[in-house]
Amino acid sequence: MRGSTNKHQLRSDKTYRSIVDTAYRLYLENGIEATTIQQIAQEIGAHRATVYRYFGSQVEIGFAVAEQLNEELLGRYFGRLEVEIQEAGTAWEKLSIMIRVGNRVCREMPESMKFFALFDAYLDILPANAKLGMELDELLAETTLITWMTDVIEEGRKDGSIRSDIDSKLMAVALRQSFMTLWNRIVLWREGLSQAYGIANPEDLADVLLGATLDGIRARN
Repeated sequence: MRGSTNKHQLRSDKTYRSIVDTAYRLYLENGIEATTIQQIAQEIGAHRATVYRYFGSQVEIGFAVAEQLNEELLGRYFGRLEVEIQEAGTAWEKLSIMIRVGNRVCREMPESMKFFALFDAYLDILPANAKLGMELDELLAETTLITWMTDVIEEGRKDGSIRSDIDSKLMAVALRQSFMTLWNRIVLWREGLSQAYGIANPEDLADVLLGATLDGIRARN
């Protein structure tokens, strides 16, 4: 039912919400590949056919979970950004606030970030991975965010706050991809990173990377 015109009506359905919430919990506990529709049905006390009345596949359930989590994440992000970005004087400061607010929201929603990492990896192993990956990017507003960052970086090249030798589009993509790749690593391998490198809080790696990157693209007057 992904893409249904009755999306809001569906979300008000108790069984629909129960399927999505239960699937989310099982995905985090067991992994997406190891979770079956039969298990989801058993957890909500229903027959497997009940789940199939709402969703045609595991992928559709995953997208429903992703959509629900992403709305919460973006709502929190843009709500804070709208307030904090008013303090920006230059484009570099605007970009810095955009990225740091995003990083703080990620730190506050580790389980959501873990699901996105798991779902992205799950889609990669499916036959239609390229198409599904593009659908996930569209859902997560990747293109919109990168376009927005590109415009801000270009603005910074013109107002002199960001280095003029930097390609705006390449830098926007690099920032977004490196940020998300690191967060995927943090949420999936947190204990391993902590033990291997003696880092108490692997989430601090994102702060270090962002700080160094933002400092590196800032124009030196």
